[in-house]
Amino acid sequence: MFSYQALKSRLETNKFESQEIRDFAQPVIRLMPLDATEIFVLLQKLKQVFDINYKTNVDITSEDIQLFMEELFNRPGANEFLTPREVIRDFLHIMSILRQNPGFDKATLFADIEVKDERPVEEDLENIKEI
Repeated sequence: MFSYQALKSRLETNKFESQEIRDFAQPVIRLMPLDATEIFVLLQKLKQVFDINYKTNVDITSEDIQLFMEELFNRPGANEFLTPREVIRDFLHIMSILRQNPGFDKATLFADIEVKDERPVEEDLENIKEI
């Protein structure tokens, strides 16, 4: 998209914006990465929504969420490849398993977490360009 100069100039961020001074009226708003505390709160809220949606109370405590995050963020490659999307997806998958199998050991599920590079490979990018 930025190869088209007119579009590029319209989508550039405000040059006076900084981390302290934000401009939320521009066409592109850069999001700051979530820190561990924000992810923890997000997972707590997702558990509440999950429980309401399925009319259940999955046995996951705040301590379990903390353990889940520690297991996930301490995996090899987590610093480089882990995004909030993968964290949320894995957490919801575990919630789903525990909802359907209430006696299953959470620690076993947490231990099975894998962090993978989910960026598209060059072949996939070439296929997209051809379309």
